[in-house]
Amino acid sequence: MAVTNTERSAWAARSHELAQLMSRCALGDRAAFARLYDLTSPHLFAVVLRIQRDRALAEDLLQEVYVNLWRSAGSFDAAQSQPMTWLTSVARNKAIDSLRRAQSQPVLQSVHRDDDDDDREFDRAGRRRLADGESFREVVYPEPGGNHHGQVVAESRARR
Repeated sequence: MAVTNTERSAWAARSHELAQLMSRCALGDRAAFARLYDLTSPHLFAVVLRIQRDRALAEDLLQEVYVNLWRSAGSFDAAQSQPMTWLTSVARNKAIDSLRRAQSQPVLQSVHRDDDDDDREFDRAGRRRLADGESFREVVYPEPGGNHHGQVVAESRARR
Protein backbone atom coordinates (compact mmCIF):
# COMPACT_ATOMS: atom_id res chain seq x y z
CA MET A 1 0.00 0.00 0.00
CA ALA A 2 1.49 3.30 -1.06
CA VAL A 3 1.57 6.27 1.26
CA THR A 4 -0.12 9.30 -0.22
CA ASN A 5 1.22 12.84 -0.02
CA THR A 6 -1.72 13.77 2.20
CA GLU A 7 -0.85 10.99 4.66
CA ARG A 8 2.82 11.92 4.56
CA SER A 9 2.07 15.59 5.28
CA ALA A 10 -0.31 14.64 8.11
CA TRP A 11 2.42 12.46 9.64
CA ALA A 12 4.96 15.27 9.29
CA ALA A 13 2.55 17.76 10.90
CA ARG A 14 1.91 15.41 13.82
CA SER A 15 5.61 14.74 14.25
CA HIS A 16 6.31 18.49 14.20
CA GLU A 17 3.59 19.09 16.81
CA LEU A 18 5.00 16.36 19.09
CA ALA A 19 8.51 17.81 18.76
CA GLN A 20 7.20 21.27 19.70
CA LEU A 21 5.30 19.84 22.66
CA MET A 22 8.40 18.06 23.88
CA SER A 23 10.41 21.27 23.61
CA ARG A 24 7.78 23.07 25.66
CA CYS A 25 7.79 20.22 28.22
CA ALA A 26 11.53 20.72 28.61
CA LEU A 27 10.70 24.29 29.67
CA GLY A 28 8.17 23.05 32.25
CA ASP A 29 4.98 23.77 30.28
CA ARG A 30 2.30 21.64 31.95
CA ALA A 31 -0.32 22.31 29.28
CA ALA A 32 2.10 21.02 26.63
CA PHE A 33 2.74 17.94 28.76
CA ALA A 34 -1.00 17.27 29.09
CA ARG A 35 -1.45 17.59 25.32
CA LEU A 36 1.57 15.34 24.68
CA TYR A 37 0.10 12.77 27.05
CA ASP A 38 -3.29 12.90 25.32
CA LEU A 39 -1.71 12.41 21.90
CA THR A 40 0.76 9.66 22.78
CA SER A 41 -0.49 7.66 25.78
CA PRO A 42 -2.80 5.26 23.89
CA HIS A 43 0.04 4.15 21.61
CA LEU A 44 2.64 3.96 24.38
CA PHE A 45 0.29 2.06 26.68
CA ALA A 46 -0.29 -0.49 23.91
CA VAL A 47 3.48 -0.90 23.50
CA VAL A 48 4.03 -1.40 27.24
CA LEU A 49 1.04 -3.73 27.62
CA ARG A 50 2.22 -5.90 24.73
CA ILE A 51 5.49 -6.51 26.60
CA GLN A 52 4.27 -6.41 30.20
CA ARG A 53 0.97 -8.33 30.21
CA ASP A 54 0.00 -7.35 33.76
CA ARG A 55 -2.32 -4.38 33.16
CA ALA A 56 -1.77 -2.75 36.55
CA LEU A 57 2.00 -3.02 36.20
CA ALA A 58 1.79 -1.70 32.62
CA GLU A 59 -0.13 1.33 33.91
CA ASP A 60 2.56 1.95 36.54
CA LEU A 61 5.28 1.63 33.93
CA LEU A 62 3.52 4.10 31.64
CA GLN A 63 3.35 6.55 34.53
CA GLU A 64 7.10 6.11 35.06
CA VAL A 65 7.67 6.75 31.35
CA TYR A 66 5.86 10.08 31.58
CA VAL A 67 7.56 11.06 34.83
CA ASN A 68 10.92 10.38 33.16
CA LEU A 69 9.78 12.26 30.08
CA TRP A 70 8.86 15.29 32.19
CA ARG A 71 12.32 15.24 33.76
CA SER A 72 14.29 14.57 30.58
CA ALA A 73 12.28 16.09 27.73
CA GLY A 74 15.24 18.36 27.05
CA SER A 75 17.34 15.37 26.03
CA PHE A 76 15.15 14.73 22.99
CA ASP A 77 16.82 15.84 19.77
CA ALA A 78 14.48 16.14 16.78
CA ALA A 79 17.51 15.92 14.46
CA GLN A 80 18.26 12.42 15.79
CA SER A 81 14.82 10.79 15.64
CA GLN A 82 11.11 11.31 15.28
CA PRO A 83 9.36 12.13 18.58
CA MET A 84 7.05 9.11 18.49
CA THR A 85 9.97 6.80 17.70
CA TRP A 86 11.90 8.19 20.66
CA LEU A 87 8.91 7.93 23.00
CA THR A 88 8.16 4.38 21.85
CA SER A 89 11.77 3.37 22.52
CA VAL A 90 11.65 4.84 26.02
CA ALA A 91 8.38 3.01 26.81
CA ARG A 92 9.59 -0.26 25.28
CA ASN A 93 12.87 -0.15 27.22
CA LYS A 94 11.03 0.59 30.48
CA ALA A 95 8.76 -2.44 29.93
CA ILE A 96 11.67 -4.73 29.04
CA ASP A 97 13.62 -3.55 32.10
CA SER A 98 10.64 -4.43 34.31
CA LEU A 99 10.60 -7.96 32.92
CA ARG A 100 14.34 -8.33 33.50
CA ARG A 101 13.98 -7.08 37.08
CA ALA A 102 11.18 -9.57 37.71
CA GLN A 103 13.27 -12.43 36.32
CA SER A 104 16.25 -11.53 38.49
CA GLN A 105 14.18 -11.48 41.70
CA PRO A 106 14.32 -14.69 43.70
CA VAL A 107 11.09 -16.64 43.91
CA LEU A 108 10.26 -17.53 47.48
CA GLN A 109 8.42 -20.75 48.06
CA SER A 110 7.22 -22.21 51.30
CA VAL A 111 8.69 -25.52 52.36
CA HIS A 112 5.40 -26.37 54.05
CA ARG A 113 2.34 -27.72 52.34
CA ASP A 114 -0.89 -25.75 52.61
CA ASP A 115 -2.49 -28.70 54.37
CA ASP A 116 0.27 -29.01 56.99
CA ASP A 117 -1.64 -29.68 60.24
CA ASP A 118 1.52 -29.26 62.32
CA ASP A 119 1.82 -25.61 61.27
CA ARG A 120 -1.77 -24.85 62.22
CA GLU A 121 -1.27 -26.65 65.54
CA PHE A 122 1.95 -24.70 66.15
CA ASP A 123 0.10 -21.44 65.49
CA ARG A 124 -2.62 -22.34 68.03
CA ALA A 125 -0.09 -23.53 70.60
CA GLY A 126 2.07 -20.45 70.10
CA ARG A 127 -0.92 -18.14 70.60
CA ARG A 128 -1.80 -19.99 73.81
CA ARG A 129 1.77 -19.63 75.11
CA LEU A 130 1.74 -15.90 74.31
CA ALA A 131 -1.60 -15.56 76.13
CA ASP A 132 -0.07 -17.36 79.14
CA GLY A 133 2.59 -14.64 79.38
CA GLU A 134 5.53 -16.05 77.46
CA SER A 135 7.42 -13.56 75.32
CA PHE A 136 7.27 -13.64 71.55
CA ARG A 137 10.99 -14.42 71.47
CA GLU A 138 10.54 -17.44 73.75
CA VAL A 139 7.73 -18.79 71.59
CA VAL A 140 9.24 -18.19 68.18
CA TYR A 141 12.98 -18.40 68.92
CA PRO A 142 13.45 -20.79 71.83
CA GLU A 143 16.81 -21.06 73.53
CA PRO A 144 18.97 -24.08 72.68
CA GLY A 145 17.39 -27.05 74.42
CA GLY A 146 14.05 -25.23 74.61
CA ASN A 147 10.86 -26.12 72.85
CA HIS A 148 11.05 -26.21 69.10
CA HIS A 149 8.29 -26.60 66.55
CA GLY A 150 7.87 -30.37 66.96
CA GLN A 151 7.88 -30.19 70.75
CA VAL A 152 5.26 -27.43 70.81
CA VAL A 153 2.98 -29.52 68.60
CA ALA A 154 3.55 -32.63 70.69
CA GLU A 155 2.88 -30.75 73.94
CA SER A 156 -0.25 -29.22 72.46
CA ARG A 157 -1.57 -32.62 71.42
CA ALA A 158 -0.72 -34.10 74.83
CA ARG A 159 -2.78 -31.40 76.59
CA ARG A 160 -5.97 -32.41 74.76
